[in-house]
Amino acid sequence: MSGGTALQPLARWAGAAATLTGFVIILLAGNAASGESDPSDQLGPLVAGVAGLVLLLAGGGAVAYVQALRARQRVRHLDALLTNLHRDVRALAADSGVGPVVAVDHAETYHRRGCPVLDGKPGVSAVDDVVIAGRGLRPCTLCEPPT
Repeated sequence: MSGGTALQPLARWAGAAATLTGFVIILLAGNAASGESDPSDQLGPLVAGVAGLVLLLAGGGAVAYVQALRARQRVRHLDALLTNLHRDVRALAADSGVGPVVAVDHAETYHRRGCPVLDGKPGVSAVDDVVIAGRGLRPCTLCEPPT
């Protein structure tokens, strides 16, 4: 894991705290400004309100950024799992005998023998290039049969 991963929980909590603090400052500044009738006396609370808004936006941005990083890490992890699964399925299909490719009756794809997509499906039969072309079959994207 990278160093940035270890700091993500801290950044998420800091962002949430900054967001909450900014919100409270905006509320307090608005309350203080509403009690003043002289516009010059409202300047301090207005500046505090702007500072609260900056904190609110920065905190929200930090939380959103950390969430985006976590989502990207999950996508990378899932992509690695899918790549490994794809490799294993191809190896399993190759181990089960290359032989002819097969298809399910009335399906739109053809597969290697042993492709897990076919598990439990009735009507699986060998197909050749003529049948593949005649039915307009596409190769399975999981087992990647020869074309």
